[in-house]
Amino acid sequence: MHIEIAKHGLESELLVGSRLVSMYSKSRMSAQSREVFDILPVWETIIWNTSIAGYAEDSQCEEAFQCFELVQECKVAPDSASVVSSFRACATGGDEITSKEIHMQIFKQGLQADLIETTAY
Repeated sequence: MHIEIAKHGLESELLVGSRLVSMYSKSRMSAQSREVFDILPVWETIIWNTSIAGYAEDSQCEEAFQCFELVQECKVAPDSASVVSSFRACATGGDEITSKEIHMQIFKQGLQADLIETTAY
């Protein structure tokens, strides 16, 4: 599928790229997911969330948290989905220190209310 998308020059389109990142992440193909991520011309919150969720799904806590940190370095505002996915990765990986760092970021970014609303469903 990816080859056909690339032939038509669509892999750098935000929505298509996001789906490819998601597909590779769900298939536990982190390297391919990262390759697609890297060629996207714009990294919006949805792409970051897809990447973080993919790492969380694959129990890669450190990579998920690195993505979470890069979101902020790239001046993209993380949202409640970013936080939930990062926490999930840390819980799966048993990384208490990183969990505490994410917890501090929740308050630093003012995401407390959004997080409560997101996890209430």
